[in-house]
Amino acid sequence: MIKFHKILFSAARAFVISTGPAIADDAKMGKKVFNKCRACHALKAGKKKVGPSLHGIVGRKAGSESCFKYSKATEFAGIDWTTEKN
Repeated sequence: MIKFHKILFSAARAFVISTGPAIADDAKMGKKVFNKCRACHALKAGKKKVGPSLHGIVGRKAGSESCFKYSKATEFAGIDWTTEKN
């Protein structure tokens, strides 16, 4: 199960890194892209699905949402979610 979480986290991270900065300034595109995430993530604070809520994610460390149990890979990934290009 941990291997699955590592693969899923890596895919999600790659997706966010590759598309996040490009859509940050375009709300319509952001809404369209979020539709791919909607099945697993909510935008309402504290609401969890298969994945944690994305409410307030910008500036938050990966694996830090208190009401969700993460894999060790996610907890120790050292990622801060941001909209800035690196």
